[in-house]
Amino acid sequence: MDRNEVIDRLKSLMKLDYDAVLAYNMACDNVRTREVRGMLQEFRRHHERHVKDLGDAIRREGGEPFELSKGVRGVFLEGMTAVTKEMGERAVLRACETGEKYMNYKYGQAAVEKFRLPIAEFIKRNYADERRHLSYVEKRLTVTTARWGIGKTIGIGAVGAAAGVALWRRIASR
Repeated sequence: MDRNEVIDRLKSLMKLDYDAVLAYNMACDNVRTREVRGMLQEFRRHHERHVKDLGDAIRREGGEPFELSKGVRGVFLEGMTAVTKEMGERAVLRACETGEKYMNYKYGQAAVEKFRLPIAEFIKRNYADERRHLSYVEKRLTVTTARWGIGKTIGIGAVGAAAGVALWRRIASR
């Protein structure tokens, strides 16, 4: 992989992680359960670290990271924006689940690419973070489902369901 390909790939991951930071800001504002909010705040800090590490690596490779702004909107944030209208914890967790599945997919791809060692190491560390995030969200959804006495498929309402379907259609088209 040449230097420009490395920079482009790292920028792509950086945008995803920045999007996740903004989405987790929204998520934390819309979750009442202290334990869940605490975990989502921790996940946000992980994504902030990813953004910093990726930006540093881009600079070391001779590139310029994209400028961070609230105008950057990606798949993760779009899903969170759609479900915050519902404001329910389950809907927020479902949006997090969709976003983390996409992050896992993208980091899984990056983890098998031929990056030089320092980059490969933190890509794999970030991927491990993403797997832990998804695992927690899935487990929490199971707990939430059991608490509400709902079957395995959670009825998150029309807005949440439509947001999830729209996100997966966008992901599949990329």
